[in-house]
Amino acid sequence: MDLRALQIFKAVVDEGGVARAAERLHCVQSNVSTRIRQLEDMLGTRLFERAGKRLTVTPRGVVLHGYAIRLLELADEARQVMKGSDTLCTELRIGAIVTTATLQLPRALTEFHREHPAVQLRVNVATSDSIVRDVLGRDLDVGFVAGLPPHDELRQIELDAEELVLLTDRDHPSIRSAKDLANTKIIGFREGCAYRSRLQRWMAEAGMPLPRTLEFDTSEAIVGCVAAGLGAAIMPVAVVGNLGFTDQIQCHPLPEKYAFTRTMMIWRTDSRHHADYHALAESFLARPVPTPLLALTESRVDV
Repeated sequence: MDLRALQIFKAVVDEGGVARAAERLHCVQSNVSTRIRQLEDMLGTRLFERAGKRLTVTPRGVVLHGYAIRLLELADEARQVMKGSDTLCTELRIGAIVTTATLQLPRALTEFHREHPAVQLRVNVATSDSIVRDVLGRDLDVGFVAGLPPHDELRQIELDAEELVLLTDRDHPSIRSAKDLANTKIIGFREGCAYRSRLQRWMAEAGMPLPRTLEFDTSEAIVGCVAAGLGAAIMPVAVVGNLGFTDQIQCHPLPEKYAFTRTMMIWRTDSRHHADYHALAESFLARPVPTPLLALTESRVDV
C-alpha cells in the first residue's frame, strides 16, 4: 500500500476536507482528490461520502484511518531505526521489574553503555503495572515487564521467555494443585506484580480464598523467606538458580497456562527515539543470562 496515499488520506480526515489537507501537505487540491480516488479504487470501497464540497468519512474510512496511523508510525520508526545511533537521546529513563533488574538488565546496560557512553541511564525498579502506567504517563521512556497484552499506545518487543515455578521450603508437602496451598502463606512482590497475579488467578480458579500476601521488595528476600519456611512464592527459574538457595527449597511445576511468561520491552508509539530503544533491545538480546537447570519435585500438573 502506498504510504504517500495513506498520508494524504489521513490528512483529509484530520483536517476535515481536501482544501485544508492540501494546505497542510503543501500540494494542490487536485492532487489530493486524485490520490483519494485512486486509493478508493485500489481498496474497492468508498472512504468518504461526498455532498458538494463536503466530505464525511464512511465507516470503512474510519477503520482505514486507524490503520493509516499505525502504518505511518511504523514507517517513521523504521526510518529512525535504520539511521542507528545518529538519533540517540542524551538520557534514557528505564523501568524494570525486580527480577529483570537483578539478572538480565545489568548485562544489557553494560553492553549498551559500552556502545553509547554519552547516554545517561536512570533505572527505576517497580511492578509491571506501575511501569506500564509510568511509560504511558511519560514518566519513563522504556519499561521491562513480565508479559503484556497488546496496547494501542505501546510498542512491544519480546526479549525473553521465562519458566515460572512455585517455591516452597524443603519440608513442605508435595503440591499437585492450588488447593495444596490452603494452609500456606503467600510471599511476593507488591500488588501489580505479574507473578503474584498468576498465583492469585490459579488459586481463584480452584475456588480458594486469596490469602493476604507477605510483600517484599527483592527477589533475595522472597526466596530467603521461602527457604526459611515462611510461605510459598512464584519466581522465574533463572532467578531461583542464580540466588544460591537451591539446596534449601523445592521447585514445584505450575499448570501449563501459568508456567511461562515473556519479558517484554515497551515504549510509547508516539516516541521520537525508536532507534534508541531498539539499540537497548539489541544489547539485551546480545547478553543473555544462562538459565541453570533445577530439579522439579514432580511432572507438570494441569489442575
